[in-house]
Amino acid sequence: MAPDELFNESFDVCIRRAVLEKSAASDPESGAEVTVASEYLEVLEVATAAQHGGAAPAWMTQLAAAHSVKDCQRAFHTYLQSAAPAAVATHTARPQAARPDAAAPARPVAKPPRPRVSGATEELPPWLAPPANP
Repeated sequence: MAPDELFNESFDVCIRRAVLEKSAASDPESGAEVTVASEYLEVLEVATAAQHGGAAPAWMTQLAAAHSVKDCQRAFHTYLQSAAPAAVATHTARPQAARPDAAAPARPVAKPPRPRVSGATEELPPWLAPPANP
């Protein structure tokens, strides 16, 4: 599995487990599903550790330890912070169009013209005027 796919799968399982744990008090059947989700997270943690040289990254350990949706979200933010430097390093610079000098004054934005409002005393054009009564 690709690293992004591994994170997405782990995050989904974390959220599912957190929701099931919240409802486990009222529904005894969800307790078994919580156990299955926890075991699957352990498998994903081992797979993630194998991809990262034997030690699971911080976001994965946070996901494995999370027991609320808020904890899963914190792990998501940790993942984004850890992925950001890699994204910046692999970003290829594209040539950009010349930018205007920052010190140059900004041009005023022209307002659109106001619509013309006809007065009550104006005549209608001949094609809209009612027929004349002889």
